[in-house]
Order: sequence, then structure tokens, then C-alpha cells
Amino acid sequence: MSINQSKPVTIRGVSYKDQHEAATSLGVGQSTISRAMMRGTLDNVGLGLHRGVCLPGPIIWKPIPVTIGGVTYRSKQRARKELSLGIIGLEAAIRKEKETP
Repeated sequence: MSINQSKPVTIRGVSYKDQHEAATSLGVGQSTISRAMMRGTLDNVGLGLHRGVCLPGPIIWKPIPVTIGGVTYRSKQRARKELSLGIIGLEAAIRKEKETP
């Protein structure tokens, strides 16, 4: 297990101790978690939105706001773009923000 795989992961507000726990809980492979982290799409993992699987009813996408350095961004993707961060840098900034009193 690499260092990144043993770090905590938060998906749709649920924190998991590592990628393995998240993958097991959501019924996906660990590589799915890794790819979603790189793409910035963790909140979509385990929803059946891949490989032609459709959920009943309309899919309504609602961005989840994130605050970094006192600035609230509409979504993680917007924060990554505006701050010129990769997913790992963004996740580190979010963790630091949560640790700051």
C-alpha cells in the first residue's frame, strides 16, 4: 500500500481511514478511488454513474462548496482551477483549513 492509499479519504461527507476502507464500503475497487482522487470526482464514486449504469430518475448535480484560506469556492473543481492546484494539493489545503481553529 502506498503512502497516499493509507491517508484518510472523505466522500460525500463520510470520512474513511484510507482508500481500502472507502472502496470496500462503497463497493468499488481501490483503483476507482485513486482515479477519482486524481480527477477530483470523489463524490461520484459508488453512485453507478460509470459504464452505462443509470440510476432511476434525473441526476441532479449539486456542487459542494469548499472554503480555503477564508475564501469559499462553488466546488472543489472551481477551487482547483482558481488556485492552480492538483487534487493532492487541494485535499491538503482542505485538511489544513479544517485543522485551523
